[in-house]
Amino acid sequence: MNRRFQDAAKFFAGVAASETFSHWMLGLWGQNLFPMKFLGITFTEHFNWIAMAAWPFVFAVCAYLGWWRGESEDDTRSLTRPAIGGA
Repeated sequence: MNRRFQDAAKFFAGVAASETFSHWMLGLWGQNLFPMKFLGITFTEHFNWIAMAAWPFVFAVCAYLGWWRGESEDDTRSLTRPAIGGA
């Protein structure tokens, strides 16, 4: 897998982890804040319940792609191959 793709997946795993934590905190202790309006979108308690279910899934997929998916043979072989022309 491309190293840049893995790094992007790690970045988005961090974003998804932040969103997961935020929506769970809103769900547990922020019921009195709903409905709230942000950038012209009205967020309701129902919308937050959907986000509480969706963001952990996004986090799990990004974390799998960023850290736990094994590297292919070509990726690991290029790290151990000596440089062309000596040293």
